[in-house]
Amino acid sequence: MVQQGTAIAQTIAEQCEELVVLAAAFFFYRLDPRRNRATRLVAFIALQICEKIPDVRPYVEEAIRSTPSLLNKALHIQLKKLVIEPMKKIPPPHEDHLVILDGLDECLGPENSDPAKEQMVVLQLVETIQTANLPLIILIFSRPESWIQDRFQLLPGLRNSTDQYDLYKNSNRDEDVETYPRSEFARIRELKVNLKVIEQWPSESATRQLVHRASSQFIYAATVIRYIDNPWSSPLGRLETVLSLSPPEDHNPLEMLDNLYLTILQQSPNHSLTREVLGCLVLRSRWVKTLDVTGACQAICKWSFTIHNNNPCNALSSISQLYTK
Repeated sequence: MVQQGTAIAQTIAEQCEELVVLAAAFFFYRLDPRRNRATRLVAFIALQICEKIPDVRPYVEEAIRSTPSLLNKALHIQLKKLVIEPMKKIPPPHEDHLVILDGLDECLGPENSDPAKEQMVVLQLVETIQTANLPLIILIFSRPESWIQDRFQLLPGLRNSTDQYDLYKNSNRDEDVETYPRSEFARIRELKVNLKVIEQWPSESATRQLVHRASSQFIYAATVIRYIDNPWSSPLGRLETVLSLSPPEDHNPLEMLDNLYLTILQQSPNHSLTREVLGCLVLRSRWVKTLDVTGACQAICKWSFTIHNNNPCNALSSISQLYTK
């Protein structure tokens, strides 16, 4: 899914970096084994703090020299030696610095482990930082999974010092959903030579129809853009296809999204190969929780081109348009 939270986290990180108040930013991502677990978190934060707050660096280097195996020790020991103790040895900065942790719900841990336990490890580290009274503010972005919210209540160091902000309830969702397709249409228009000669594409009416049909569902707008931005098809024709879909009588946004998915799959030029790939993905997802859909499709494309000598990339384009990350 296109992550509005991640986009906001990235924007905040960039703005704080310009203001020289960013200490570190770590973006969890479920499909990357380097970023879907807590293992590298402390070392990565320490590295960035050394870059952003140079006075810390000599003390971090000394900690590693005195204990070469430090990076192999438990995370709470790493945190103490690489972050807490070095920061306590320097004069406090003029302003508190920000540490951003994005996508906590995507911190799943190693294969066959319990994601809730891995996320608890991260929150315990955050609690340790909070209780150490360092000049650091921690900003965490996550889906509001019930077990994550429960962990905040279980840890007193977080329960008493955390403010929760619901992006869904407090954002202007219609404005967000409208801004995204407008910017993407402008990008597509620049890339397509045949669109540059059209005075206005898409029309204001077409854009407003899409926003209305999205019903504040960002995923609908994102899926429409991926469908239109297809290298093998005309954006004009694909936009017309989307607008030709009849909205449900009750204007159910989920039914609208289902109809869009169905239309995309029906337009696949190779239905048998599409079914084969979907079957492989379904079977694989039963055993592999961090399913890399893009990698799986690429592998099957390579196999299909070698064995069947067809055009698998074109045939599988419908799946890539449905896949969100």
